Amino acid sequence: MAGTLAYARKLDDLNLGVGVKYISSDLGSSDYGTASASAFAVDLGALYNINENLQASLAVLNLGSELKYISESDPLPLNIKPGVAWKGDVGFGKLNAVLDAD
Repeated sequence: MAGTLAYARKLDDLNLGVGVKYISSDLGSSDYGTASASAFAVDLGALYNINENLQASLAVLNLGSELKYISESDPLPLNIKPGVAWKGDVGFGKLNAVLDAD
């Protein structure tokens, strides 16, 4: 289970966002006890309008604590995602092109 509270704000050509999330996991019981864990994490995002046709973005996901089950810890998967988007008229119609990395 995961619950998120998020906020975003536009500052001229820059859009910024932040999400705070609580993550809970329950793997059930074993001979060693109940295998459940919880963690808090933050997601950050930015979208910059370079011009009317070009945008660049960056998202950083899962900055936070580890999930700890009994005696084992499991870090949240840190994910950094840059991207670019272009939109324009190509003669036969409009085209949107997007590229992102994960």
